[in-house]
Amino acid sequence: MKYIFLIFSFFTIQSCKGQGEKEIKNKNQIEVLEKSNTICGKNNSSNEDYSKIKNWKLSNEDIINIIQKSEKIDEHILHYAYGNLPCEIIGKVKVAGIIKDFIINAGGYYYLGSEIYGCNSPDCYKYFPKEAEESDAAEDEISTNRSEIVYNIPTEFYGDYSLTVDHGKLDEFSEMSIDYDISIKKNNCTFSGLGYKTYFTDLCTMDKSNDRIIIKYIKQIDGDGMSPHNNNDTLGVLFKKKNKYYIRSEIIADKNWKYNTDILLKKTK
Repeated sequence: MKYIFLIFSFFTIQSCKGQGEKEIKNKNQIEVLEKSNTICGKNNSSNEDYSKIKNWKLSNEDIINIIQKSEKIDEHILHYAYGNLPCEIIGKVKVAGIIKDFIINAGGYYYLGSEIYGCNSPDCYKYFPKEAEESDAAEDEISTNRSEIVYNIPTEFYGDYSLTVDHGKLDEFSEMSIDYDISIKKNNCTFSGLGYKTYFTDLCTMDKSNDRIIIKYIKQIDGDGMSPHNNNDTLGVLFKKKNKYYIRSEIIADKNWKYNTDILLKKTK
């Protein structure tokens, strides 16, 4: 059993993502007007067994929380990062004074009018059922999708990067040290941190901009939930200078707690 959201994905998230959507994040601006019971099998063309998720339900408060915590996604992210489970809840909601139809799929995404949103925060997992046992065919399909993804970046940037930032001692017994790791492959990208007040692993995607690689957030796949980066569309900018690799990031601070500074990385492979 596993969350459907953890299917690995790739595709660009626009740099302006989240700006307009943030305007509807106030719970007081969201009101559920109509809500159906759970509908299963209506749009199911694969004879999927939905017996394990047919009891999935959402209250009005759940729906409001989902809308509050989600982010807009496109068709590519929907296809590769979310499962289309055969159970839905439909209805009408008023958001910031505008009435819209919604369709919430048990796979963790929903349509609000003509726009698609994904609930990729760890806080959202409790609102959706765990995926039923996946068949070997489904696993093969996931692997195939991943193997078909190839980043359009120079191969010299492929590899594993590591960094340890020592922020000094918290007291005589404790150190404020954080280890960061970035893995960049032709069809996979992860960004992780572990240490002082830090524990996360993010799935990421990449764009090339001139001679720099823009590392972008897709979703958190592991962590304590205390280091959410869904508001940070860009996790970091990777670049090469005099045959050495550096990162500039809103996530990584130098030893003096200054962010967005050029920090040297150790590259392996």
